[in-house]
Parts: sequence; structure tokens; C-alpha cells
Amino acid sequence: MAKKIDSGEIIFASGAQIFFVGCNTANNNFGDEFAEVFSQVVPNAFVTGSTNYSNPAANKDGKTDSNNYSSRGNSPWYTYHNGELVQQTNGVINPTTKTFK
Repeated sequence: MAKKIDSGEIIFASGAQIFFVGCNTANNNFGDEFAEVFSQVVPNAFVTGSTNYSNPAANKDGKTDSNNYSSRGNSPWYTYHNGELVQQTNGVINPTTKTFK
């Protein structure tokens, strides 16, 4: 994918919002910060990742909604823009409605 981004085959709009809702995508025990690095590959995008285990969270009616994600123990979600941490959000995020503009 990085090669396709570098070649211009894949282009993200300026201000694009990219969510990695997998576990430990903002940091992990190895010191990797995938979301931060990816935000450097995709300039002007906002890239969010979990700092712990993440999983779908229950919505208001108590049902699990795959659009709502929580990070274990309300661990933060980190959002990076051009390699810089710009936002920290605790608790549940919803990639379909969360915006940074």
C-alpha cells in the first residue's frame, strides 16, 4: 500500500480521516506507533489508533455496533496529523461520526 501511495496510485483527500480500530495501533509493547508513522506516509490526513486492546462497544440500546469502538480501560485513542499527536480521546470512538475539523 505504501508503494501505491508513494506512486500516486492511491490518493487521500486533504483532511481525510483514517481509523485503525485494531488493538495497539497507536502504540504497543515494541514501541511501534503505526498510526503515527502512517500519518507521515499520508500527508494532511488525520490517523487515529488505539493505545490498547480495542473492540466493538455497545451502543445506546445495549447492542454491539461495529461502528463504535472502545479501548480497554478507556485507554486513549491517539490521532496524528503529519506525524504529530493532535488529539487524545478516551473511551468510545465512532469512526462514522467522529470528525476533527
